[in-house]
Amino acid sequence: MSVIMWVHVIFGTLAVLAGFMALVAPKGQAWHIRAGKLYVLTMLIMAAAGGLAALILPQAINVFAAGLTAYLVMTAWHAANKKQLGRGPFEIISCVFILTIAIFCLGI
Repeated sequence: MSVIMWVHVIFGTLAVLAGFMALVAPKGQAWHIRAGKLYVLTMLIMAAAGGLAALILPQAINVFAAGLTAYLVMTAWHAANKKQLGRGPFEIISCVFILTIAIFCLGI
């Protein structure tokens, strides 16, 4: 197994553990916040490693799956940390990003 796949597996496992910690910790407490931040970080690293592995092995659909994973994690993080309602640059960029992924996936 290559180093990239090891990174993908290890950070995926850490993401599951951090997600579990975030679920069982009382909302708003320090443990919940730390576990949530760790979850976001480990999921993004896991998605990046999976996307890179999919690029090396010609598996186009998995590259898009990595992009979808990163999109879902980032938009969830943004929604949890947003102080007020409204549409800003992040929402517009993320909408264009996911529409691009959807168009490419429909074309495969």
